[in-house]
Amino acid sequence: MRGNEYYVYVTTPKFALRSPHVTDEKRYISFPPAKIGVSVMYDDYEKKMIVGDPIVMNSYSHPFLPGRSTMQHICLGSYKPSTAKRLPADQAILTLLSKAKENLLMGYRSGRNPHNPLNKDRWNGWLTKKEVEQKELVCLNEYQR
Repeated sequence: MRGNEYYVYVTTPKFALRSPHVTDEKRYISFPPAKIGVSVMYDDYEKKMIVGDPIVMNSYSHPFLPGRSTMQHICLGSYKPSTAKRLPADQAILTLLSKAKENLLMGYRSGRNPHNPLNKDRWNGWLTKKEVEQKELVCLNEYQR
């Protein structure tokens, strides 16, 4: 519960993303765990659960987020959350959390249009592949095109 709202959430592992825009050896950025949630409430009038759009609940910075605050909506690209919301509530929650987590962990690749591209002008703390492995970071966008 946060404020007067209830949330269902998942937490990502710490992870790294490989930037397709950087060509030198230091082309990875690390990210701490993200708490991804959707709000849930029961509508007494319609007698059904209402599920919100996926957000990152903790203070967080990522290419698919507009800033670095809490409770930011996650850009899901061309996927529309309303598609999942037509499903029964439990399936909608699972689908939205899965899509949002997948997008944060492995959605960044060439051809995407993020809020904040992974380039050396906007991001600090670049790592090599070896440093990513030493820190035991998951990197799932490594071989995506």
